[in-house]
Amino acid sequence: MATWFLAGFDWVRFRALAPDLRRAESVRELQTSANAQVAEAAGAFDDTVPIAQVCNVVIVEICTVGRWVTIRPSLPGLIRELRQRDSGEDAADIITDLALSAHNIEPWFKAEAGLMGLATRADVQHLASHLAAYDRDTPKARHETPRIVGWARRLKPSGDSGDIVADVADVVAGALRDELGLAAILEE
Repeated sequence: MATWFLAGFDWVRFRALAPDLRRAESVRELQTSANAQVAEAAGAFDDTVPIAQVCNVVIVEICTVGRWVTIRPSLPGLIRELRQRDSGEDAADIITDLALSAHNIEPWFKAEAGLMGLATRADVQHLASHLAAYDRDTPKARHETPRIVGWARRLKPSGDSGDIVADVADVVAGALRDELGLAAILEE
């Protein structure tokens, strides 16, 4: 089963790495890079792995920053949750585009899994504004009296779709605060 993640993305690091990664013609070339981080990240691969896949992994290893949020139970579940309110439509569209449209992914690091989309700082700001609108339109839980139903709800494990929207909003807010982009990552 495929698992999606969102994480902050450091465009400054990416722009510094991109010229060398783009020029690389073999995995061996990356493994002997003068950049120790590139050499280490590429070290686990052999020459049978496509260079684009190795570049993709190197970028994920070096350029993703901060907390990763796991999209559980699924990306479609997150999108459905956001679309339950009119204020979530734009956020759902932005996340869908980021994850499924190879947003800002160049051919030299496009792969079947791994880094699937990149959001710029401007994209993150746009997404953050729509997630804030969604949050304003979301009814807040009211405090219940300590009855059996109230206690049962408090004991319910987190991880429902409302929690994932809050987790995504936290990662987006962190990226916005730290002037980062956002990466959509697929693990199969």
